[in-house]
Amino acid sequence: MKKRILYSILIIFTIAFFVIINKNIKGVYIGDNEFLRTVDYAPMFDANPTGTRYKVSFDIRTEVPGKVIIYSQNGTTSRYKWEPVPEIETTTDFVHHEIVIEPILINEDVKEAYLAFYGTYGSGAIPIVKNLEIVCIK
Repeated sequence: MKKRILYSILIIFTIAFFVIINKNIKGVYIGDNEFLRTVDYAPMFDANPTGTRYKVSFDIRTEVPGKVIIYSQNGTTSRYKWEPVPEIETTTDFVHHEIVIEPILINEDVKEAYLAFYGTYGSGAIPIVKNLEIVCIK
């Protein structure tokens, strides 16, 4: 009986985890300030060979028009980077963007590579992102 209850709890937590993860990927991300960290894509990048390119698509707007860069981040470093770092002009209305990146492994000791959006601090360009999707380009 105990095993059955523990198994049921495990199933519930597993389902809840996948619902939360899926909601975050398909949801709306709102920055607390001009910096916005979204999803850790290191597992996807790690699973594909070096040189794999990805198309990142998203809709973005900011509280005030401004410039936003899109890069890989985990604190002061990241597992991956890409160059050049895309910079886009944003408006107060959602605009769809697609960029192509080719991640480069730069630090094997770091396990995460969060996709981040950054408008200059103090600019008021606080990013709001929705419909975020990243796919391998074959």
